[in-house]
Amino acid sequence: MMKEIEMPKTPTPNYPVGKGRPPQHTQFKPGQSGNPKGRPKGSNNLKTDLMAEMGQRITVKEGDKTLRLTKQQLLLKTLSTRALNGDMKAAGTIIGLICKANGLDDDIVVDTALLSASDQAILDAYLATVAKKTGGKA
Repeated sequence: MMKEIEMPKTPTPNYPVGKGRPPQHTQFKPGQSGNPKGRPKGSNNLKTDLMAEMGQRITVKEGDKTLRLTKQQLLLKTLSTRALNGDMKAAGTIIGLICKANGLDDDIVVDTALLSASDQAILDAYLATVAKKTGGKA
């Protein structure tokens, strides 16, 4: 049988106060929460709420077809369509998402000798845009 340890009612005379050793009278009592009015157990955090919202299915018409897509799928579909129509910001966002989803680093080396002229022009335009936004640090 274990004995309960009680906090001393008066400070111990030779108790050194310092980093990682707060004064005894300010320490939490056993079983006392450090944030009693904090977030209640079972309540959702932002990530949980966001994933639930993005997972909801909605009905959309694409041409003559009716599709049921999650909001996440629709968002990606819209973003990729904008990127394909020349929106460089959308293209950068899509590329960033692809890299993050595949666990790739930001320091990706591209062998430009393998690119077609149009691909090279797109890459140059993107790098110029990034350089302009970051003050020449592309």
